[in-house]
Amino acid sequence: MVINVPKYKFAQDIYEKFSKEITKYMNWEPFESLDDVMIALKKRYKKISDWKDIALRIINKKTGEFLGIGTITEINTPTPELGIWIKKSAHGYGYGKESVKALKDWAEKNFNYEYLKYPVDKKNISSIKLILSLGGIKNRSYEEKISSGKILNTVEYRLHKKNYINEPVNYV
Repeated sequence: MVINVPKYKFAQDIYEKFSKEITKYMNWEPFESLDDVMIALKKRYKKISDWKDIALRIINKKTGEFLGIGTITEINTPTPELGIWIKKSAHGYGYGKESVKALKDWAEKNFNYEYLKYPVDKKNISSIKLILSLGGIKNRSYEEKISSGKILNTVEYRLHKKNYINEPVNYV
């Protein structure tokens, strides 16, 4: 089911729920203000309109409650990157797995890519279990230092496309 909602309807939810606890293993930090959320959303919508990224709001189908965000970035490459975050109160209900699977299934039908990258900090056991349950294959590990100084020990998993065609493709 697709729920059509205004672009910025969940900006306040993002500001409140994208917390230190949620970003602990991410290469993002919480937003300092609602204005910062709006700036980030405007940049994301620009990338979406330029066909560089895909993003979705994860919403409870029954209640309309905002649960988080899912993205596929670098969609015009053979190796786009998949990512999600789910607010803390919605952890443990399978929304993350359902969202990643939905993004992967949508990409399978709509894009030619070799594999989707899914980077995860090696301490983020829940995300590792999620990607493994969907057939993710461990590829490489690397250390990532973000602008705040936080260091992530990232493991990149890959979800390969079933019928990848190894030839140049015009994605847009």
